Amino acid sequence: MLCSEVDCFVALLTLLAMTRIMSLKLCTGTKKGITLASTKAARELRPTQALVREALLNIMHNLVDLASLDMLDLYAGIGTVGLEFLSSGVNSCVFVEKDRDCLRVLKENIKKLDFIENSRIVAKPLPKAFSSLAGLQFDLIFADPPYADDKATLIIKEILDKRLLKPGGFLIWEAAGQSKGKPAPVEGFGLQLVKQKSYGDTSIYIVQG
Repeated sequence: MLCSEVDCFVALLTLLAMTRIMSLKLCTGTKKGITLASTKAARELRPTQALVREALLNIMHNLVDLASLDMLDLYAGIGTVGLEFLSSGVNSCVFVEKDRDCLRVLKENIKKLDFIENSRIVAKPLPKAFSSLAGLQFDLIFADPPYADDKATLIIKEILDKRLLKPGGFLIWEAAGQSKGKPAPVEGFGLQLVKQKSYGDTSIYIVQG
């Protein structure tokens, strides 16, 4: 049965919306519109949605001048978020990722966007990767662990114990949408909750040290 004109139009709008949500094009900054290379492994790891990245950049632009910030991107995948922030002006980004295919494509994307001098890759799993970050501090730390990952408490504790977050710095944690009454993964560490937003099944928590 052929769909009605209205049904077809609604289906088309839905398809266009989903295309934008899952787009691997950079949304902001000097590299806006450039499409990142990807892999099957990266797609299965659920890269941060374009709408979420764009909203996150808007929030952070209102909180701080990105130009002077040093960033740490945990569970970086192909670098979608860290590269978005580099495009929007952060000073540098350290990417932490363990998957070989993602690492190969991450290197390709960094080179493609000409961010080699602003980037460093730590090719280790967490929390083991923290040993390679000794002595470093960051103004902005982004973490997007797999939604089934249960190491949030351990990872945040390690970040704070190793003083990776500068005083006054921001930690951004992406997680599955939280059920009513369920504590947020960033609670209980003495950090100030600056912003919490939900986008479909994704929740973003921005806390400040």
